Amino acid sequence: MNASKMGPLRNGGHVVIVGGGPGGAACAIALCRQAKKLGREIRVTLYEGKTFAGERHYNQCVGVVSPPIRQILEEGLGVPFPWHLVQRRIAAYVLHSERRSLCLADTSDEPSYALRRVTFDAYLLEQAEAAGAQVVHSRVTDVEIGEDKAIVYSESDTAWPTSWWGLLARMRAQRRPCRKPRPTGPPAFWTASSPMFIPLATTRKFPRHRRV
Repeated sequence: MNASKMGPLRNGGHVVIVGGGPGGAACAIALCRQAKKLGREIRVTLYEGKTFAGERHYNQCVGVVSPPIRQILEEGLGVPFPWHLVQRRIAAYVLHSERRSLCLADTSDEPSYALRRVTFDAYLLEQAEAAGAQVVHSRVTDVEIGEDKAIVYSESDTAWPTSWWGLLARMRAQRRPCRKPRPTGPPAFWTASSPMFIPLATTRKFPRHRRV
């Protein structure tokens, strides 16, 4: 895909994000709000195969959020920190061995918080929808990337995004080789003053992508 296809996102542009964890949801929120700030109407579609609402599914990750998570949510994304989900404040970590235990006290200005990861994921997806993103609860099965277009296949539908940087961020996170170097990064309208650009990461096996 030609680098010129990466942006700027114009009215009617379509961005697809694969994965609805904290990184994917935050990316969707930031895109929707920055586009609105610039007066541009774009579509943001986020695919997530799991349903976190109602705790039907969950990610096997530790439910701990550390600083500067509150500043990232409130100042970077304009999302209230979910105090109602916090179960306790973490004052220290204790490492146990056969001979001794080591206490690592938290000396930072902002503490870490323990919460249930599934509720945190569900909360961020709700905020992404409130910001204007479309959340599709369907697993992506394949991605085709050509010189002038990309196609995303899921278990429920097919999407033709006009911006591909969210897709390649996921592949790059897994260090999967491309057939030739392709630049990745935020679209051209993303400036240094923009809240943030969050690359997507995953530990799950991603389907092989092929050229169109």
